[in-house]
Amino acid sequence: MSSRDMLQILRRAAGYFLVLVGLMVGQCTCQNNRPDDPAVGSAPTTPPPGGPARDDGPRVAPSQIVLPPSLGTGDLDQDEKQVLFEVLSEQYDPCGKPKSFLESLNDPKTCELAQTLGALAVQKVSQGFSKRQIARALLEEQARRATKMTFNVDDGPYFGDPKTPSHVIVEFFDFECPHCKIASGPVRELTTKYGAVLYPKFFPLARIHKHAQEAALAALAAFRQGKFWEAYEAIFDHQDELHVAPEGSGIVRRIMTGVGLDMDRYDKDMKDPASAARVARDVAEADQAQLDGTPTFFVDGTLVDYEALEQALAPPKAP
Repeated sequence: MSSRDMLQILRRAAGYFLVLVGLMVGQCTCQNNRPDDPAVGSAPTTPPPGGPARDDGPRVAPSQIVLPPSLGTGDLDQDEKQVLFEVLSEQYDPCGKPKSFLESLNDPKTCELAQTLGALAVQKVSQGFSKRQIARALLEEQARRATKMTFNVDDGPYFGDPKTPSHVIVEFFDFECPHCKIASGPVRELTTKYGAVLYPKFFPLARIHKHAQEAALAALAAFRQGKFWEAYEAIFDHQDELHVAPEGSGIVRRIMTGVGLDMDRYDKDMKDPASAARVARDVAEADQAQLDGTPTFFVDGTLVDYEALEQALAPPKAP
């Protein structure tokens, strides 16, 4: 092997490592950044209505502003850090403990919800939201996560035994999302480990992934021939090619030729309006659930972060 080939391999390995780190410590999603997203969506081009970033009230001395290092506030200026400090000090612990949100985030063993909402608070501060608007966004996100959703899982692919599952996992995913690729194997392993059933749902982020919609349709065409999971793995295996291939290149069809499909039937299914409607149904459910990225998981209808998936599936420990 030449030194040039070795360098390319090392670069690719480094890239996968960075993606893995991002999945573990970041938002763990490919963000859609739709302009009409709700509170957890994209940043406005100008600060939202409602006044300046700081609401009226007593100011905290800079020497008193100490923020949890886990929040990653390095990009915030001093005024923004003050707003964040005041918001976290005034809000209750989302984990349900009798302490402030700030105290909760300073606890190394705080709950996943606190970490998620803390990252959201940082995002909203950086977008110029006022304290009142940030508090409202936090409450809305907390309510969204507490809402139990119902999804249509008829006539779609699944992994596991749907007859008597211990839990029902619904995953919204995008074939071009690196986080979805990383999660694809572990999620199926957890599904098997805990006797659950996994229903994958298409959520192609077409604004940022040019082949995502076609890949979803292709997987659905493969499903009609009983080869969904073969197509699922093949598309993820060629994700790097999807990222660089231009639209109209035929890359998705070339990937699917290796799955062992009847390609004449495949071509017909790709043009079938019912296929597009089936993908659109999943997207509509994602919109109803106010999702803004992939992968997103629900366990028995409740939104669960990827990092907390095993905890949600595992049986409760005996006292």
